[in-house]
Amino acid sequence: MEEIQAMLGILVVSAIALTGYFVLAQGGAGAAISQTYLSCCCNILTDEGQQYLVRSQIQTFADTCKQACDFNYAGQGKIFAQDGLCALNP
Repeated sequence: MEEIQAMLGILVVSAIALTGYFVLAQGGAGAAISQTYLSCCCNILTDEGQQYLVRSQIQTFADTCKQACDFNYAGQGKIFAQDGLCALNP
């Protein structure tokens, strides 16, 4: 009788440990999957004196390139955002 209880105890502890492993493993992987990584080309037409076109490439977890460029370069001029690398956007 004691042997059966011991075996059941081992099975219960094993099941709890296995469940904990899957919960933790899925929690870590879910965070990486839920966010998308974007490459954006931010074109800024400056407002100061002579106008210059400045191109800046950023990588971000923002929802859109427009949001990322507006956040990073607010107040520096007129901002035009493009998806992808600056080298691929003539």
